[in-house]
Amino acid sequence: MVEPPPDRDQLLRVVDEELELAAAGDQEDLETVEYEARLRGLRGAITQAGPDGLASERTR
Repeated sequence: MVEPPPDRDQLLRVVDEELELAAAGDQEDLETVEYEARLRGLRGAITQAGPDGLASERTR
């Protein structure tokens, strides 16, 4: 049996937690800055996708 994908709120919580950790990191470190930028992009994509957007994209 296939597990359902995580819901949008759960994904946003995880991304927000990672963003907090990245923000607390060394902002002079290029890897930290790039990671934070990727997380912000991911958060924007999740927000724009809507509640069923992620699941429908995965099945295409």
